[in-house]
Parts: sequence; C-alpha cells; structure tokens
Amino acid sequence: MLFLEGINVPPHFQPNTDPQDNTFNTKYLQYEEQDQNIVAWLLSSMTIPILKKMVGLKTTSQIWYRSSTHFASHTREKIKKLKAQLKASKKDRSVHRYLLDIKNIVDTLAAVRAPISTKDHIEIILDGLLEEYD
Repeated sequence: MLFLEGINVPPHFQPNTDPQDNTFNTKYLQYEEQDQNIVAWLLSSMTIPILKKMVGLKTTSQIWYRSSTHFASHTREKIKKLKAQLKASKKDRSVHRYLLDIKNIVDTLAAVRAPISTKDHIEIILDGLLEEYD
C-alpha cells in the first residue's frame, strides 16, 4: 500500500542536514529503487491501449490512481448497462433461458460490487414475465 498510495515516502535528504549538502537519505534511495521496479513491472504488463494512458507518469501511485479512475469509469458504465438490461428483460424465450440470462446479469453485478437484493431480483423476474404467467 505504501507505493500505491504514495504516502510515508522517506525524505530525499538525511534528516537534520542541510539539503544543499546533497546528502541523500538511503531510505529514500531504497524507496525510489523499489518504486521504479514496480513502475517498470506495471508498465510492462499493460496492453498498448492502457499503456498510452500512462504516458508521463513516473511513480507507482500516479499509475495506480490513473488506472483506478480509468477502470472505475468503465465499471460504472458497465453497471448502468447491466441494470438497463435487467429492466428491459422480457420473457421472449424459454423460461429456463430467461431465468439464466437474468441470473448471469445479477451475478455480474455482484462481481463488480453492485449487487441486486433478492427482493429486486424476484421483482425483475416477475416484471419480465408475460401476462399469461399472471
């Protein structure tokens, strides 16, 4: 978490010394080396479209923040789309397929931390049924 959040970074220079002495803090140098190793690993593991979004970022915390905001926006869009699919679900196929399709959407929402309550799940199923099921 230290590198992801960019907190508790050791000071650049030795405490209680004049910064003009250019005496770097060894803890800072170790931190910087580890951070750059993580940066290299993160960037090398990204696909080209994602990597293009990371241009100019120099620290693990910068890359993590940009990645999390990028993917969070995509997740919010996906949640909206899935909820719209649930509302639009109509039983225009076999009951088995209809229930399975709704279950897949509900499970996907739960996987992205936007679960649907059991009550709402049942209401969605019942609302999508044709009048012959009344």
